[in-house]
Amino acid sequence: MSHRCGPLLFLVSLLLPPEGAAQEPVRRPGRHYEVVLHPGDLSAELAGRLAEECRRDLDLFGAKLRDLTGRSNIPTRAIHIYRDEAEYRAAETPMTTFEFETDGFVSGDLVGYVLMQPRIATDLLDATGTPGSTKDTLLRVAAELGIAPLVPESDREGWLRWLLVMGAVETSNNPTHRPGIDAAHDYRRSTVVTRLGLGWEFTLERMISTEMRWAESWRWQTTIIDLALLAQCLSERNPSWAKQLLRKHSLPQGQSGELARRTAAVKAVVGNGWEDSQAHFATMIAGLKSRWYATRGLWELGDRGLLIGLPDGDGLIRRSGLPQGDYAIRARFEIGPGRKKPVTISVGPDGLFQITAWFNDGEIGFSRLNLKTREWDSKAHAHVKIEAGVPFDFQFVIGKTTLRLAVDGKEVLMWDHDGGEMHSHAYIGVTDRILWIDKLDILPLEAGGGR
Repeated sequence: MSHRCGPLLFLVSLLLPPEGAAQEPVRRPGRHYEVVLHPGDLSAELAGRLAEECRRDLDLFGAKLRDLTGRSNIPTRAIHIYRDEAEYRAAETPMTTFEFETDGFVSGDLVGYVLMQPRIATDLLDATGTPGSTKDTLLRVAAELGIAPLVPESDREGWLRWLLVMGAVETSNNPTHRPGIDAAHDYRRSTVVTRLGLGWEFTLERMISTEMRWAESWRWQTTIIDLALLAQCLSERNPSWAKQLLRKHSLPQGQSGELARRTAAVKAVVGNGWEDSQAHFATMIAGLKSRWYATRGLWELGDRGLLIGLPDGDGLIRRSGLPQGDYAIRARFEIGPGRKKPVTISVGPDGLFQITAWFNDGEIGFSRLNLKTREWDSKAHAHVKIEAGVPFDFQFVIGKTTLRLAVDGKEVLMWDHDGGEMHSHAYIGVTDRILWIDKLDILPLEAGGGR
């Protein structure tokens, strides 16, 4: 090396940040919000791309929020997005009154904070972009930033604020409320189906009840889910629902208190149609069905589904309410980047055992997990033409005593089992890799169709 290069290299080293130093936040000013992304371990290129994605989403959402509320003078607010959870918690702890950890909040001085979650590997994040669950939180925080200054001071418990926030997010992401469009929307309704099965009551009166509580994490989450349902009902009854809720409401003579204020707000939307709205809400609840929803990892819907497992665990989607009798799980799968670990499709459990079909690059099989000993027992195995980046049709037939697997319309594996009960839940799991899923369905078969 030339001696003349030494001073130049020394000067360059002074200009570069030391190895391991934190990167400066990436700022992307938008029309309605400013994105401030704290990159953590992300490369500068990836951080910039994700920040730009979030800015575009917020530009679209901000315009919709102004139309929804009828307020065009909502000021621009900053939203900080954190890749590193420790950085986010350091910001969260002194600024929130929640008694539990959050994934997004608005500070008292109206600045937004969002945790990028779940934490997936950077190479998978590079392939997929901003996680859908992060986008859902981002819109929720953006909605609160715009709505918080508009609600009256009497809304101390936040009922009106969160009714408007959840309605704004859902009418932006899925205005028709059709299943299979938005994973967060489907998750919220699947949890309602679960609670219905446990005897919970869902009526219009309960949605405005002052018995709803916020202190604990699960209570807060169930409450905002319930308010999302109420917002759906109101938006379907009156397209100007949000504007009507934001008006100053006169209470009937002799009435006061929080319940009277909530009742007056809802009646301002539905007018004289209270009984019709009760019937509409009841019909809406009766029509809910369990959908695939994530219990771990990242699950997104779009042109096709996307399931991503985490570096320290799996990505898992679940569905309950399986058909009685024989049935089939069908999908078009494509294995994406990541570690070469099996994709699993499980049914049951039947009390003691969990039955799992699995596939990986070039192979497929059946296994059974003993839930008491946590030991796996391989039952059948075959080599098949499955490779990353190549979509294929998959069918898993669950019969009374026989399980069958087919790839691209050809049966490749069969196992005669002992007739255990496999009708409670179905799960699809993947660890530290991407799985694209299209045309996912569960179909009942004629008696004996699965044999």
